[in-house]
Parts: sequence; structure tokens; C-alpha cells
Amino acid sequence: MAATPIPPRHNRRVSAWAQFLAAALWAVSASAGAAEPTLTSRLDTTRITLGDPLQLRLVVDRDIEQRTVFPDLDEQLAPFSVISSTAITTTDLGGARQRDERIYELRAYTLDVGPVPAVEVIVVTAAGDSLHLFSESLDVDLQSVRDPEEGDEPRDIIPPLHIPGGLPLWLVGILAAVLAAGLALLARRFLRRAPVERVPVPPAPRGPVDYVREFARIADMRLLERGATKLHYTRLADVMWRFLEDRIGIDALDRTTGEIAEDLRLVDSVDMETTLRIVEFLEAADLVKFARAEPPAEVARRVPDDGAGIVGDIEIARMAVASLADEGGA
Repeated sequence: MAATPIPPRHNRRVSAWAQFLAAALWAVSASAGAAEPTLTSRLDTTRITLGDPLQLRLVVDRDIEQRTVFPDLDEQLAPFSVISSTAITTTDLGGARQRDERIYELRAYTLDVGPVPAVEVIVVTAAGDSLHLFSESLDVDLQSVRDPEEGDEPRDIIPPLHIPGGLPLWLVGILAAVLAAGLALLARRFLRRAPVERVPVPPAPRGPVDYVREFARIADMRLLERGATKLHYTRLADVMWRFLEDRIGIDALDRTTGEIAEDLRLVDSVDMETTLRIVEFLEAADLVKFARAEPPAEVARRVPDDGAGIVGDIEIARMAVASLADEGGA
């Protein structure tokens, strides 16, 4: 059996060093393959006037694992004003590379502007490290709005330009004079016209109020069904007050119920029983209006009929008193 040759010890050391050098060369080549991110800036034009739009385009080429952060450029680009900016657009470049692009619209409002300053853009690596990229400053030529041949002297005032046609000035003056004379003549005739005496027309006499119908009208309003109990009693009391003033001739609107009762005792057409019915009617309304009483629904629905009954009885009594007076006079 043939024996396997054993390499000498110094040959084994050379082989180990060769493997170490090969690994180091592979690491260097791998690190060289990862390109650093780059920032490029350019303008759409270099000649502007005050207030003209100027577009600044920032382009970042980076690895696909990295992320670009475009900062707020208001302070970095002073004295230029950042009017607006577009959203970031990302395109694939191949080879695990991508391109981020953003456009800013700038405007200059002062004459002392210089080049567009260099801006800083941050690229965040996959490991979370921040790489700061700086662009170059870009020259801008701020143009004057006047031609160089005009110089800095003020311009002469341009006289009015005569446009042929239209009415002659003398004809316009004659027409204006005729119009003024006509207006003066009309004003004179109007002022000399005799004033027409206006006789006031007296209002048509109103017929007697049907207070029984007034109570029925309040009942038809269905205020109780809408929860307006206080308004229901307030309107009923108002009708009774107006009836007492109109038919009986006593002050009722600004009087208390007790004062009204005292005046009713002096009226011949209202007996004691009717006076008590009127007092009970008005006191029930006072309890609802001022004491916030809540009478039963069936009681509240009968109040318009009670008021109409009181009015009807008093009207009958007044007619009887008037009839007796007529017979006594005859």
C-alpha cells in the first residue's frame, strides 16, 4: 500500500496565508461594489426677473436599501422664497440602485439675491446611519425689467393718443345745454303745480266682536295637543279681559283678578253667580301662567266652553236690562 505524502509544515503556513489574503480581497471587492449616494442639483434657467418662477431640481442616486430625506428648504435657500414643491418621485436604475427626485419652485423678490445656496439632503442607510450630502451653489442672473438702452432716467409721460371718430366736442356741449334746459323747465312746471289736498279716509267701522267665536277659535288651535298649556290659558284670559272692557265697560287688561271682581259687583248686568264664574275662570288662568299649575287635560279642554258660556249668559242679561230700560222710558 502506497503511503500518502505529508506536506511539510512551512507549506501548510503558506496555504493558510493564501486563504486569508483571498478572503480579504473578496471583502474589499464586495465593499467597493456598494456605491456611495450622490446628490445633483440643477436649475431650469439661470436668467430671471423679480417674481419670475425658478425651478430647482434635486436628484439623489442611492442603494435600494437606503432612504432619502429632503428637508424644508425655506431657511437654506434664503433670500429666495420657496413657493411650492412636488412630491418625491423614485425610479429604478438597475443594479440595486434607485433615484429620488424632487422639484422646488423658487421666486426672488429682492434685488440683492446671489447664487442659489448649496442645500443639504440626508440619506439614511439600512443600518440607520445618516449620510449628509451637500449640493453645489448655482449662479443666477437677475435681469432688469427695462432695456439697457433706456438707462436709469425716468421715462417721459406719453400724451393722450387721439383716436379719430366720435362726436365733436362742440356738438356734445350743445346737447348738454339742451338737456339741462329741458330738465330746468320740467322742474319749474312741477314746482308750480298746485298741491293736491289729501283728505284722510277714516277706517271702516268694525262690527261687534263675536267673543263666543273667539273662544271656539282658540279651542280649534289645539294648543294642548302641542304641550302649550300656558299659551292656551293666556289667550283665553285675554279674550275674557277684552270682553269685559268691550261689553261691560270695566278696566281689565292691567288689573288683578281681585280688582276686576270688585268692579263687577257694581255692574247691574252681571249677577253674583256670574261674577264668581268669571273670578274662577281668571284665577285658573293665573295659576297656570304664574304658578305653573298643570290642570288635567279634560279640565283644560272645557275652559273655552266655560268662557263661551259666561259670555253668552252676560249677553242675555245685558239684552234683558236694555229691554227693561226701553219699557220704562216708554
